[in-house]
Amino acid sequence: SQSYGAVKYWLRVVPAGALSSSTSVQMVLAHVPNPTSIHFRMNHVPLTEDDIDAVVAVAAASLEAVELTDTVVSDAAMEKLAACPQLKQLTVASKGWIDEQTSNIVVFVRNCPQLERLCLRQQDTATSEDIRVVSETCPNLRHLDISYTFGQVADTDTAITAIAMGCPLLEHFDTARHRRLCDCHR
Repeated sequence: SQSYGAVKYWLRVVPAGALSSSTSVQMVLAHVPNPTSIHFRMNHVPLTEDDIDAVVAVAAASLEAVELTDTVVSDAAMEKLAACPQLKQLTVASKGWIDEQTSNIVVFVRNCPQLERLCLRQQDTATSEDIRVVSETCPNLRHLDISYTFGQVADTDTAITAIAMGCPLLEHFDTARHRRLCDCHR
């Protein structure tokens, strides 16, 4: 019989279950040295900068997608992730990295212009300015999800126009249950 962890270097996508709050990011990355996708879901402790440093050290050249669902990460850590040259997809859903008081989407997208998919589902601090900056810095964007963002995207006409003008490759724009983009809360 084969012992746990004996097979190394074959997995390319790190599923959320492999990175629970009790699992060492460094230990997982020792078995998945060149991941293309990493999913953090429902981590009950914030990811540390050491965790992100380990991800960047091991996966900077290969990482294409990051998912943060109910996982807190600092702005400094996200700036490090944004520097991964192959990163094309970011999902921040529910109580993810975005601070409850301010939006830090701009910091990320300015450092990651190659994004093709950006999901900001349930991010109440997303603003019209954030959407404008996304439109100016992510010309390759094909998928944008701002669904369930009950927050600060107040000037919706300007935000939608900016996305339409700045993201010519956009194929999917999800605005479901956005307070100012539909009358679903009346």
